[in-house]
Amino acid sequence: CCCLGFGEGGVRVMILDLDTPDKIAIFCGYILSWSLMKVCTHVDSGQPINKLVILMETSVLKIVLSVLVYVSFEGSLSSFIRQLRRHKKMIIYFMIPAILYLIIDALALVILQAIDPRTFTVLSSMKTVLMGIVWSRYFNKRLMMIQWAGLLLVTAGCTVDNASYLFSGAETEETEKSGDSEIEAASPAITKTTARCLVMVEVLLVVLAAVYFERLVKDNKKISLNIQNVYMYGISLSLGLIYHFFLQQESKDDTLFDADVWMLHKDWNQAMIVILSAVGGCLTGAMMKRLDSVRKTIAMALQLIVDGILGVVVLGVPVRVLTIISSGFVAGGVFLYSQGMKPGERVKVEKYDNDDPTKSRNKKLSHKV
Repeated sequence: CCCLGFGEGGVRVMILDLDTPDKIAIFCGYILSWSLMKVCTHVDSGQPINKLVILMETSVLKIVLSVLVYVSFEGSLSSFIRQLRRHKKMIIYFMIPAILYLIIDALALVILQAIDPRTFTVLSSMKTVLMGIVWSRYFNKRLMMIQWAGLLLVTAGCTVDNASYLFSGAETEETEKSGDSEIEAASPAITKTTARCLVMVEVLLVVLAAVYFERLVKDNKKISLNIQNVYMYGISLSLGLIYHFFLQQESKDDTLFDADVWMLHKDWNQAMIVILSAVGGCLTGAMMKRLDSVRKTIAMALQLIVDGILGVVVLGVPVRVLTIISSGFVAGGVFLYSQGMKPGERVKVEKYDNDDPTKSRNKKLSHKV
């Protein structure tokens, strides 16, 4: 079980402070939804996939799910509408992470024209350590040495699985083979060296966007998370439409006006991609509210283990020694990071981030946001 560890002297230590059923459900649900989504993307149903339609329908479904959860557990639809109007100033605050994520997506498209996805994944693994640095500084939370060792071990695990690939000369070959794909179709606008540098920029933006989003969610605890999700995904959907239709070639794609495309060709696999992506997106906000950005990044690393298991069971992918080693690194890193999470420190952080009226610095940071 990824939730429980072992303590000394009869004291039980919780892995990553997953000490309540809702934390466990959010954490495990986040990992499983994204891992299952990856499996669906590798299943060839024989139907063409329009990425813009998938992204748009996912954003709409995220909004629908947020509304349904609010109406089911928090209040009526009229109450939901009143809350949206009352807190409409949040649109300005959520505009910042929405723009950052739009820039991140645009950078990824440019980068993947010059380097292949596996190289991109390896270089992006540095966000685990960078997240620890930025998060600890921003929230004024000092991580222990054993926690830094854990983050380094998690980073090593994410890197090891593809490390031999980078030095085997396969990168150039795979990039050339992927030249016929939708992303690689155009000639690279940048060199590989520039692309690798842009990966570091993209990683930094990912970290900043995540930490900023966490601060928004926690500083505005009195506002329903589902209300905040609607603001976030509504803005993201609007900006995404503007970007794709005015700055990308998709706006000239006549298939966007085909009803069958919007019905996803009645393909269950594409429907599952949309559903799982929407569920994973909604759980992201819950992760930020109940946990934090570092543990969200660790959850993304733990997907390496789940991906390996699902790959063997569902897709019939052979077991690789490097995958087993990297999974061991990630698991060990998670255990080490958990050892530095003392119960007293956890309570202190929750009060600081949420509703302690004596924390004037917290209020100032909220106004800055």
